[in-house]
Amino acid sequence: DSFHCHSRMLDRGQHAFMQLDRATHVHWVRSGLLRLYQTLANGKRQIVGFAFPGEFVDLAAEREYRFGAQAVTDSELRTMPRAEFRAAARAHPQFSFQLFVAVSGMLNRSSELALTVGQLTAEASLAAFLIEMHRRVTAGDPERRDIFLPMPRTDVADYLGLTPETISRVFTRFADRGIISLHKRRGIRFSALGALQRLAEGFPPDSSLNKAG
Repeated sequence: DSFHCHSRMLDRGQHAFMQLDRATHVHWVRSGLLRLYQTLANGKRQIVGFAFPGEFVDLAAEREYRFGAQAVTDSELRTMPRAEFRAAARAHPQFSFQLFVAVSGMLNRSSELALTVGQLTAEASLAAFLIEMHRRVTAGDPERRDIFLPMPRTDVADYLGLTPETISRVFTRFADRGIISLHKRRGIRFSALGALQRLAEGFPPDSSLNKAG
């Protein structure tokens, strides 16, 4: 607010911007959730990430946005013209440091996505995704075990490069093993975060259950 940001409300399904639109503004999520996706040459959608409250959206864009940003739920954004944003970053060292932290987080998530899609099994991929969601939704609180998954399973499938059917099967498998429990549409209780972490690291299911906690 001190940098004269403007508020922008998005209804569910509405775009903040489209892939290859001219990059005129910087966007920061105040509330809600945005899916970030690219349309591939074959017409398929690849979700490259999600922007949660407190996170910037496509800071790396220069002339054009690299992907589309669409509201998963009703969302509120803060926006600022890019020229004003750059001036604020130059004038306020603490603000520049926060940007460095934000960009570092984006790079880490991009590298994790490349590893997840390219190397891991379906079980390991979903386990890694759920660990990430737990961390981001709970703001890193390891004691909190219940979350509401804010995006549909079709988004999870597009993010991990899997089919919705595979995602549903693995969710059921995790629930049958007692690693998680599912409530209503998207409620998840993490019964064994240690087991889930070991699955994400590629350990066999039986080994992970012995280490559950």
